[in-house]
Amino acid sequence: MKSKPKGGLERLRARAETIALALAWHRRARLLRRAPVPSRDPEGYLDALRGSLTAGAFPMWSPLANPAPGALIGWDGRARMLLMDSLAREVFSAGVPGDFVEAGVYRGGMSVYLAGLLRALGGGARRLWALDSFKGCPAPEDLQGSRFARAPQAQDDLRWAGRYACSIDSVRSHFAQHDLLDDRVRLVQGMFHETLPSTKIERVSLLHIDADLYSSTAEVLEHLYPKLSPGGFVVFDDYGFPECRRAVHDLRRALAVTTPIRMAATRWPVAYWQKAPAQGA
Repeated sequence: MKSKPKGGLERLRARAETIALALAWHRRARLLRRAPVPSRDPEGYLDALRGSLTAGAFPMWSPLANPAPGALIGWDGRARMLLMDSLAREVFSAGVPGDFVEAGVYRGGMSVYLAGLLRALGGGARRLWALDSFKGCPAPEDLQGSRFARAPQAQDDLRWAGRYACSIDSVRSHFAQHDLLDDRVRLVQGMFHETLPSTKIERVSLLHIDADLYSSTAEVLEHLYPKLSPGGFVVFDDYGFPECRRAVHDLRRALAVTTPIRMAATRWPVAYWQKAPAQGA
């Protein structure tokens, strides 16, 4: 059966995306060639890395088309990277033990930046764990084994199944392009309820959750928040979505978390808090 020919507007959009992708890759290559050595100029290196990861994120693309073609991190990405930069420095300064974890990776932009922070700021033996299905938003059958997906308060919108898909090989290539694919990086593929119980993450100092859905956000919090070291941070990139907010507040109650939620200085609502010792964790 022949595929339906594309309309004029669709062809124009595809052409614009192709051009944007080519320009982004050209700019990224130029930035990487000029990037300072992390050990000699960590600030210059991180600035170049932010420029590379946002290459192609032009203002005409809205958050609903996030990220723009060519960009490895989406709309408002620079502000979100600067937040993670600030929190990582607090973790290092205070000597908070544990690895960095991102749950919900998409093209790998934030994970690449976290790996860059470990290299530039002296992460020592810390690892970066990047967890994702690498096949986009889950379909209903993908969540059959998740007890949170069956919760009446979940109300996850699964109509976007498959959206935000990026293969694990593509993400691995994005690390390699930035010379950050080393033995400290661990890419874990699969649904969170399937991979988290057996993933050998012992302690966490910085946890970035970009999982969109109630069920996914709740799974990550249930499995990884107890492993977050006192003084470490948990960040919710999708706090602007009602499903994510419900999961955050439900799991805060379940885990007896009383530490106040802070809002980041970003245009899209990003929430975070610092885990306190014992009481009020």
